[in-house]
Amino acid sequence: MIRIVVDRTRCFGYGNCVAALSEVFDLNDEDGVVLVDEEAAQTVAERQLDAAVRSCPTNALRINRT
Repeated sequence: MIRIVVDRTRCFGYGNCVAALSEVFDLNDEDGVVLVDEEAAQTVAERQLDAAVRSCPTNALRINRT
């Protein structure tokens, strides 16, 4: 199982993750990242998810695999 962890104190709303994988990530009204669909994170290719997480310039995203 894949769980995405967001460190909201590090997110500045650059939106790189959204550009990389909009079916999983979006920005809220305060320009913070939110998960659109946690189940989608389970179905996208792991390389796509890894790339989206790595695209964050502030390292606000992390993947926990269990």
